[in-house]
Amino acid sequence: MKDKERGFTLVEVLVSLLVAVLLVGSVMALIEVSLRNERRINHLVEAAHVLDSAGQYILENPKFIFNKVITLKEFPGSPTVNIEVTPVKGNLSTKLYRVKLIYEGEILEFSIIVEDEKM
Repeated sequence: MKDKERGFTLVEVLVSLLVAVLLVGSVMALIEVSLRNERRINHLVEAAHVLDSAGQYILENPKFIFNKVITLKEFPGSPTVNIEVTPVKGNLSTKLYRVKLIYEGEILEFSIIVEDEKM
């Protein structure tokens, strides 16, 4: 009767353990990549909201392009957005400026016309 004993050999058990470890490792790697992408997307969404608000603020108050920073107090933590301004040549009564807003490595660029009496 000993010849008919059922069970797995040591090689079969080791192979099945190896396959299980590879599957679990693959799933863990996918979860880690997923979480990293989620953090990146959350960062981009937050930066887009902050930069959009700063841009809207400047469009409402064009003279603020000459400040070096804007602090948005309506956001949690009062984020600070850096401003870089480059004048565009060739205008008479108005001045055209290229504005670059920078927040945590993300950039929003646009042009704005500032009339002389607003400065």
